[in-house]
Amino acid sequence: MTFFDDLGRKLGVVAETTMTKAKELTDITKLNMQISSEERKMEKLYSEIGKLVFDKEKDLPQSFVAEQCSKIVEVQKSIKELNKKLEEVKDQ
Repeated sequence: MTFFDDLGRKLGVVAETTMTKAKELTDITKLNMQISSEERKMEKLYSEIGKLVFDKEKDLPQSFVAEQCSKIVEVQKSIKELNKKLEEVKDQ
C-alpha cells in the first residue's frame, strides 16, 4: 500500500502544481490584456493631443512642429487626390 499512497501523494502534488501554474497563466494573461487596453487608451490620447497641436500650429511657420505639420498637409492633399481618383474610377 505504501506504493499507492506515495503515488497518490505525488499525483496530488502534480495536480496542485498544474492548477497553480494554470492560475498563474490566467492571471498573467488577464494582466497583459489590461496593460494592452491601457496602452491603447494612452495611444488614443496621444493621437488626440497631436491632432489638437496640429490644428493649432499648422499655419504657423515658426511653430516647433512646422515641418511635421507640412508633411501632414502633404499627406492630406495626397489622400484627397486619391479619393478623387477613386470616385472617378467608381463613376466609370
